[in-house]
Amino acid sequence: MSTAQTVTRTITAHSDSYAITAAGTLQPQNDYLRIENVGSTTIVGPKIVVNGAPDWSTIDSILAEIISPGMTNDEKARAIWQFARTAHDHWWLPSALTHEGYDPVNYFNVYGYGFCGNVAAAMAALYDHVGQPSRVYNPQAYYDERWNGHAVPGAFYDGAWHMFDADLDIVFLKRDNHTIAGVEDLMDDPGLVTRAGPYGSLASLYGGSPKGR
Repeated sequence: MSTAQTVTRTITAHSDSYAITAAGTLQPQNDYLRIENVGSTTIVGPKIVVNGAPDWSTIDSILAEIISPGMTNDEKARAIWQFARTAHDHWWLPSALTHEGYDPVNYFNVYGYGFCGNVAAAMAALYDHVGQPSRVYNPQAYYDERWNGHAVPGAFYDGAWHMFDADLDIVFLKRDNHTIAGVEDLMDDPGLVTRAGPYGSLASLYGGSPKGR
């Protein structure tokens, strides 16, 4: 048997917070949550954290979970990819009418699912924020007849571009078996893809000539 309750709270302080305890023996189900500004201040920034969940309400708070002090440029780039590949689920467009599904806060904090172009754009914003210029290889925006439709982000650091594909959960190494290859490297040397075991069939995805944003 479920129980229902309505909780109303007026928040007056900037750092005010409160917890809701549900009665009964079942897990609480939140039917809806409404936040209404009834004061005279026109600019407010409410933040909701549920049951100790990660705070991904800003780009800075997302990166605070990903980046550790003293990381190298390569470690930062790999850490962002690791975060994105676990926080992303390939399913459907987050929003067909707006570009909010390309923003990292909306994408990771609200949706968590999307297509390759969504997670690529969200990752690019994170790379930009840590000082690594980014490019999104996206044929819909930068057409090339040899590019087959898959979008991936590129991060620039240590004097070169590097490709991190969170949607297909893969990166490819250069011939030194350490450095993350860029899309141009994969175009110049398709063997970097075909040698990657079961991922070798993805070679056609990276065989075009994309134009960065």
